Amino acid sequence: DSLMPQTTVNNLSSGISNPLLTVSGTRIALQLAGVMDPLRNQYVPLKGTGVGENLWISEDCDSLGYNGKNKGVLVTPLGSGTTGAADIVFTVDISGSMGNKADSIASQISSFVNYLSTVLDVRVGCVGYCYSYGEVSGAVNLTSVQNLRTYLNRPGYTGTMRCYGFYGSDSSALSNYSIGYNQNVYNEDGIIAISYADSFFTWRSNATHIYINITDEAIQPGGNTFFSPQGLESRWTTAKGTVHTVFAIDGGFFPDTAMEHYNLVSWSDAYQRPWGITYFTGGTLKLIHEDCSDLDLKTLPVTGSLANSYKIEFIKTHTSQQLHNLMIVIVNQDSIKRPTPRSDGKRVFTNLSY
Repeated sequence: DSLMPQTTVNNLSSGISNPLLTVSGTRIALQLAGVMDPLRNQYVPLKGTGVGENLWISEDCDSLGYNGKNKGVLVTPLGSGTTGAADIVFTVDISGSMGNKADSIASQISSFVNYLSTVLDVRVGCVGYCYSYGEVSGAVNLTSVQNLRTYLNRPGYTGTMRCYGFYGSDSSALSNYSIGYNQNVYNEDGIIAISYADSFFTWRSNATHIYINITDEAIQPGGNTFFSPQGLESRWTTAKGTVHTVFAIDGGFFPDTAMEHYNLVSWSDAYQRPWGITYFTGGTLKLIHEDCSDLDLKTLPVTGSLANSYKIEFIKTHTSQQLHNLMIVIVNQDSIKRPTPRSDGKRVFTNLSY
């Protein structure tokens, strides 16, 4: 065990995301996404117990992080003989206004998943929504990178049609499931696609769950509370994953305007901010130009975070106890002759089952 330092800056706290747990006897492993140091604009190179350690874990602490048992920690970067898992679903607005973006989006999705598959065990899926109204218009269940590329590049399917239609061995079932998601919403609403994938896709329990919603419009639930941000928040749990928003800023027509992001236009229950679902799930926002000329999914914050993930291992203290609290503390401070500015953070995760 090692002495746990006190945090003083807490500028890393929000980056310590919900850990993915696996158990092998008394040995506990966490998959921890990369943590960005905002002072250095780089990911923290994590080190466990020993020389240069900068990550500590306290087990069975209280909800504030006190009175726990400090653990010896083994830290291994993913990609160095150790592979983490991620299930990633793209929910893509394929309405008419996305027509000049759709080919670029499909190309970027392919590059993105190819990149992540070099460091993670990746499965990918896709839901196209709002081809005509608010419906689920197409889907491919979580599958291999190659199968998703095949779906996006089917002969004769270009533009917004790339994410149109149901594909794969369960295509008939996916089409039937969509019927319940094709009513009571008039316009674009990524929550329809997210709820559909959450309900019917074959997510792995040992994988990080990620949604990337790509749109150029407000969330428009049409009075259907279930498909509103408030409705999604009421039923969302950390186990369902994080939602990341890529928003293309169109040319000045409500609600497609850069001013949306800065709260300078009126919003209502009918027109809601698409990044609202990102913030309460712990995701990130990427604003891009209207024509997607600056779209590069590999530069999304979630991409770097996944690519810089770590496997964190320790031995649990109580073999009979079912629920545990864990506090993770990270301190990043370089020092040779004099210390540079310090970044640190802590986060307590409660009622973890292992």
